[in-house]
Amino acid sequence: MGNGEESYWLEASKLLEKARRLRGYERIVFEYFLEEVSVGYLRAEMELKSKGVRDPETAIRRLEELGLLERGRNSISLVKPLRAYLSRRRGYGLDEIYRS
Repeated sequence: MGNGEESYWLEASKLLEKARRLRGYERIVFEYFLEEVSVGYLRAEMELKSKGVRDPETAIRRLEELGLLERGRNSISLVKPLRAYLSRRRGYGLDEIYRS
């Protein structure tokens, strides 16, 4: 594992520690993005509302403030260290991510 890759693992570990403390709508939104990784704004809003999130935009903004999500041109994504972490840990369930 090179230094660049180690820094992603370290950063992802710090971010997952923040995610483990999420509750309520913020946790629902984070778990949605763990599954979807990157989603267009309109689709994310529709799907999150269907999951019972009353105000997806506020929850998404909060996760951006925590450094867990980022906005692209027309989409919202997990931040790069979390995307790299997930790409190497595919096949693990949410329990494993919250436990590791």
